Amino acid sequence: MASYEQIFKDIIALVAAVFCAIVLVAGLSQVSETLFPALLALAVMVPVVCSSAVSLKNDLSDQFTA
Repeated sequence: MASYEQIFKDIIALVAAVFCAIVLVAGLSQVSETLFPALLALAVMVPVVCSSAVSLKNDLSDQFTA
């Protein structure tokens, strides 16, 4: 059974990962003439965001099934 503290940490990690992805993509799209660096940064951040989301989903499902 996941504690509320672990669920809170998962939510913070997900928000931080999404925020970092947005900042990276926005910053690189403003600086670069092409969108390739921004799309590359987005592609690199997708596994980080998905991993955080899956961790949160698993903790929430453990919380409500136990």
